[in-house]
Amino acid sequence: MEKLEITNQLKNIYGDRINSNLISIKYCQTNNRAEIELLFKNIEKPIRIDLKFINDENYKDKYFKPENDIVDNAALLIEMDAYSLINCIDDLFNEKDAKEIDDEHQKSLIKK
Repeated sequence: MEKLEITNQLKNIYGDRINSNLISIKYCQTNNRAEIELLFKNIEKPIRIDLKFINDENYKDKYFKPENDIVDNAALLIEMDAYSLINCIDDLFNEKDAKEIDDEHQKSLIKK
């Protein structure tokens, strides 16, 4: 399994909104699988989230194709908007900030 540390990139984008208990965020992939790996303070084992649920049949171009370069796939994850990230990766953001991101998104829908 290849792993790419993306903690600093996400913290550069989202700053203090990233869960303060997160020590490490890694994008991981094998020949047939893509995952995100989260390591929290006071938890010995990292938590892995399989990203296959993002690829449903309605998407013309699937995300995180294992045959693509790990750097390219990790960039797709890093470039996702905050609302998409809170819906794909539990506990990536602090709880208060995740709620604010959701509220901002809901308000933007009402304005349209």
